Amino acid sequence: AEAAKAEAAKAKTHAETEIKSARAEAEAAKAEVAKAKTQAEVEIKSARAEAQAAKADAAEVKKAGEAAQAREEAARLETAKFLKAEAAKATAKAQEAAGLVAEINAAAATQKEVKQGSNK
Repeated sequence: AEAAKAEAAKAKTHAETEIKSARAEAEAAKAEVAKAKTQAEVEIKSARAEAQAAKADAAEVKKAGEAAQAREEAARLETAKFLKAEAAKATAKAQEAAGLVAEINAAAATQKEVKQGSNK
């Protein structure tokens, strides 16, 4: 009976050791899971931050493109205004020249009439 009792105590001690070992392994696994979860959260936050930065960059690029387009449009408008003003100046000069030609022709005709009148 003493031998059986000693054997039972030995088995009990062995079982307690196994239980402690299993608990320690479970705690280690739990810590590993918590560590992995924390790492995953960090990675997710980082990925979100990168996505936000990329989104902001895309918005910046879009704004810059729109601004460049607006500048091009303004430049085209300025060029069109300038060309229109130059055309108006040229038209005025042409009209002025046509007026001078008409005056010269009228003066020449008058002179011709005066000459013909004095020849008679």
